[in-house]
Amino acid sequence: MKKITLGLCLLNFFFSQATIIVKDIPDFTFTPNASLAFDFNSDGTTEFIFEEMNIVGTFYDSNNVNFMGYGSFDSGYGWDVMKSLSSGTVIGASSPFYGEGDAYINPFWANQEHYFPAGDSYVGTKFKIGANTHYGWILVNSTGGAQGTITVKSYAYNNVPNGNITAGQTLANSQFNADFEVQVFPNPTVNYVTIKTDKNISSVLVYNIKGEVIKINNDNNTLDFAPLATGIYFLKISSNEGQQANVTLIKK
Repeated sequence: MKKITLGLCLLNFFFSQATIIVKDIPDFTFTPNASLAFDFNSDGTTEFIFEEMNIVGTFYDSNNVNFMGYGSFDSGYGWDVMKSLSSGTVIGASSPFYGEGDAYINPFWANQEHYFPAGDSYVGTKFKIGANTHYGWILVNSTGGAQGTITVKSYAYNNVPNGNITAGQTLANSQFNADFEVQVFPNPTVNYVTIKTDKNISSVLVYNIKGEVIKINNDNNTLDFAPLATGIYFLKISSNEGQQANVTLIKK
């Protein structure tokens, strides 16, 4: 009974905090008739698909999916023109999600100032996993201009329902120390995971979903998850200065 209680307490503790789930995919450059499916939480269910249709775009059910744009249907412009976001732009409930079922990058009817700039920028999206709404970003590279080649490089979402995310964000705020920034990647993983921070790490504890501490090989802040079963694990990372960060990790 004590072990079950401990496990439930740990689950409540970890799930009360945001985890940014990042999928760092191989760069996908759109060519004629190419398509890319987005599965943000790696559950085998596609949230939406981008397609090359002379322009890169997507069709979707606006009750379940939407993208930040430049206007609303009532305004007469911009609801179907995906907005190019700079790093740090907040994506959340107050963002302009006015799409009506289709959205595009650099459509021919877009105003020139709304073309994606050369280089990296972001698309803001919201989607449902089950009955819950989540917010995420898509990292897009363009060669610039109306006919610029579009490449998707990665994407991410906040796993807390209705939780905001900022464009490019890969870290969740720690409940303990907001100034202790930790990156754990890749997440999900199939084998090795790297912990990156500018602090000196004193300890890393790994828990399973039952709340049990799991022994794991830690070689210079690279953790070997290969021997572990698929599932959800929780990392408690402590610095020499007494700071703590918690990360939820998915082992595939």
